[in-house]
Parts: sequence; C-alpha cells; structure tokens
Amino acid sequence: VALCQELIAANPKIVADVRGGKEQAAAGLIGQAKKKNPNANPGKVRQLCLDLIKAM
Repeated sequence: VALCQELIAANPKIVADVRGGKEQAAAGLIGQAKKKNPNANPGKVRQLCLDLIKAM
C-alpha cells in the first residue's frame, strides 16, 4: 500500500489519466513499482493503485 501511495503522489499526470478513464495509464505505475521493488506483484500493484486512485 505504501508503495502505491508513494507512486500516486509522485505521478499526478498518470493519476489524472486514470481518473479520466485511461486505466492503461496505470502501466506506468506498475513499471515504476517493479523498479523500486523487483518482487512486486504487477497484478496486485495495478489493482491496489487503481483502487486508491478511485477512492481519491
């Protein structure tokens, strides 16, 4: 969760794109998550980030 929150805070353009309906933009967050933590599960990161963005 902390990783997704950090990525969301650091990437306002991606957040704006996702909120505008472009869920594919979340791929940018997944790529950054894998750089920060190579063991991160891409599916979980994507879903968690999307859920956090939608809750904003």
